Amino acid sequence: MTPETEVPREWGAAPTSTFQPSEPIPTLPPELPVSVDACLRPYAIAQSQYARGRYEEATSTLLGLCDGPTAEPAEFSLLARSLANQGRLADALAWCDRWITADKMDSAGHYLRAVVLLEQGDSEQARRSLQRAVYLNPDLVLAHFALGNIARGREKAGEADKHFGNALRLLGRQQSDALIPESDGLTAGRLTEIITSLAELENVP
Repeated sequence: MTPETEVPREWGAAPTSTFQPSEPIPTLPPELPVSVDACLRPYAIAQSQYARGRYEEATSTLLGLCDGPTAEPAEFSLLARSLANQGRLADALAWCDRWITADKMDSAGHYLRAVVLLEQGDSEQARRSLQRAVYLNPDLVLAHFALGNIARGREKAGEADKHFGNALRLLGRQQSDALIPESDGLTAGRLTEIITSLAELENVP
């Protein structure tokens, strides 16, 4: 258990002018090393920690932010994901709810809430959250896929086929190596293979 700016020129390109200081630039003594994280604001620090798999550290960083009066939905989102990746599902669900309260129109919040609910074994509440996610964002492929899996688990083959068909239709619009949003690295091609395999299993006599 998954949020870019364009730079105005290519990094590493030769500068157009050379800065020549009139005075030598002082350097920090070796006993005072500079931390890259120290130069970032707390949310950016948490993003860096999360990207490196340091979910407990990211959680600690984010808790101070999310309890404040100026907390943003993006901070709730990252905190919920950090908690879910630690298996702290009840806490993750609570922060998903905070995230949705702050931004009811963000389909990703409803989708992550559904993922947590599925991990807790509550497929009915998960189904409702997924339906909400699809209502807000009909192109959210993973929500269609998850709805298909829930229907398949309930032995509702026709319903499963409908949801899987929706997912395949959306996947057909993408390059096979395109990354699927909220998937933590799953490609369109790989998800197509998974759905196709499931459909073949359903048709085995």
